[in-house]
Amino acid sequence: MQALPIEFILEVSAIFAGVLFALVALIGIYHYSRDIQYRRWAFTHLLFWVAFIPENSLSPFPYLGFLGSMILRVLASLLLLKAYNFRRLSTVRNSILYLSVLIGSIAFIALLMFFALSPTTVATPTSIIMTYSFTYVSHRILKNGRERSTFRSLAGVSYGIWALASLPMSLLPLIPAVFLVGYIQFIAQSLVMITMFLAFIGSTNQRIEDNLRMTSLYASLVSHDLRNFVNVASGAIELVKGKEGEDQQFLDTARKTLKSASTFLRKIRGLWLDITMQSESIVDLDLREILDEVLERARGEHSLSEEEIRLSCPLKCYVSTTPLIEQVVWNLVDNAIRYSKGLPKVKVSVMEGSDIAVSIQDTAGGLSKYQKERLLKKNDDVSSLGIGLMLVREITQNYGIQLTLKEVVEDDKVVGTIFTLHLPHSGGVPP
Repeated sequence: MQALPIEFILEVSAIFAGVLFALVALIGIYHYSRDIQYRRWAFTHLLFWVAFIPENSLSPFPYLGFLGSMILRVLASLLLLKAYNFRRLSTVRNSILYLSVLIGSIAFIALLMFFALSPTTVATPTSIIMTYSFTYVSHRILKNGRERSTFRSLAGVSYGIWALASLPMSLLPLIPAVFLVGYIQFIAQSLVMITMFLAFIGSTNQRIEDNLRMTSLYASLVSHDLRNFVNVASGAIELVKGKEGEDQQFLDTARKTLKSASTFLRKIRGLWLDITMQSESIVDLDLREILDEVLERARGEHSLSEEEIRLSCPLKCYVSTTPLIEQVVWNLVDNAIRYSKGLPKVKVSVMEGSDIAVSIQDTAGGLSKYQKERLLKKNDDVSSLGIGLMLVREITQNYGIQLTLKEVVEDDKVVGTIFTLHLPHSGGVPP
């Protein structure tokens, strides 16, 4: 019995290790994360590793194995583009994508057979698609500030190296020696897998720490506000003890206060459920639809007209961020109405540029220097912030949403504030 070549043993061992690691990463990410981008990334990289299997040096069907490997790489590249919100693929269903790749592959193989071309010809379009995909993803990772970390930056650089190593593969039909570039691809692919998985672990750990910190903040906030409610109700009840109906107003005060406490608890519970259910979601959203719903709700709850709450926003405006952005906008608008000096005048506007800037302008007299510092900096002291601004601070800071403040000055007097949220463009139209 002839012994297997050492090169083959090393090759199969490396492929087996890569597939096993990718499979473990996929299972772990699907089990512990709801972030759709990490899930799609894990699945595509499992495909990239599986693509090595049919093209190994002792495959019984080398030509078919090579074609199968190229087809898997094309599919994985397209899914990777979709995972990173490539505009033309973000709205395409996976089933349609799989079917398109299958039909395209059958047609391409038919052309190869009809013109008697070498299977290596398929390497040219495959390498071009892979190069474009890795370049696009590298750019998105290095540009994205939402989860900037050392490991994500290394992953972005590794994708760039992988892209450079993929381009020469288009010359495979002409220069067989470019097979040597495959080793660089293998190393870059391994680096991407390791660094992105470490980035996922770091991101998950940070999310847990943020949620624990927010739990502590909620606990202190709830205990503080409930104590106030109880004190007011208890005081009103004490005043009415032993008295007749002329002090009915004290009972009304106690009743209203206890009702406010119940509403407060219900609001806290709803907000906490929203945050825990959506804490890891980054999705494409229709910003115009969100703003319309928030302003319609505000007009209804506060009995205001469209003149008092105005909106300036393009009909089609899409962002890629957390669904909790609706809660951020609502709190800013609600605060703007509640604390307005005189008749409320709230203006919400959207400007598109390198990002999408959502501005909420109020006439509430401005914030104190202390409130500004607490709103813009990470600090556990929320004594000067109500629940609305506290949520604005926590959500924007946890999701890398840039928040800026600008005072509105009239006759040398601060009459209001413009809160501006800077959101990234969406890769496509939300489903």
